[in-house]
Amino acid sequence: MFGCFECNLGSAQSHDNIVDSNMSNLTSLSMANVTTLHPLSLYALLESNKGNLKELNVNGCHEVDSASLSLLGKAGYLKEVVSLDVGNCNIDDRSVESLMTYVPRLRYLALERTKITGVGVKAAVLKPQDNLEHLFIHNCQDVSRDAVEFARARGVKVDYYFPDVSRSGKRVRLE
Repeated sequence: MFGCFECNLGSAQSHDNIVDSNMSNLTSLSMANVTTLHPLSLYALLESNKGNLKELNVNGCHEVDSASLSLLGKAGYLKEVVSLDVGNCNIDDRSVESLMTYVPRLRYLALERTKITGVGVKAAVLKPQDNLEHLFIHNCQDVSRDAVEFARARGVKVDYYFPDVSRSGKRVRLE
């Protein structure tokens, strides 16, 4: 299984031996719902893979935050990523702004149940490479409909669901 092109480790009971494995050919990694995943373990796991990863799913890994994503980004681990799922992680607007500098090829971004607002949506949509195609923002309580419309006006497909329509979120200036 190790050294594979695709790996789903979300259901594995123990991740201790995985870090020692050679993952140089890995292109897709799912660690979804591994709530005990420490960001440094993820860093060590991707060390032999530097820059080859195309898809990363850390949805539900509660310890993944802006600092850990910046660490991966600065080290060059995210430069080829086209699909990134950081839903249910400790992500906010600053995280998105920082992250966008490290994922130049990003086309799909999942941010469900994060702390982003319209500011984070705007940062994702207006990143310098301008190639984001799909944004998934279900249950982001502080994102307003105008932010969704702003992203759509820029050609980004937005999947969203706001359970409480009375909440408005931060407004996005549409300049």
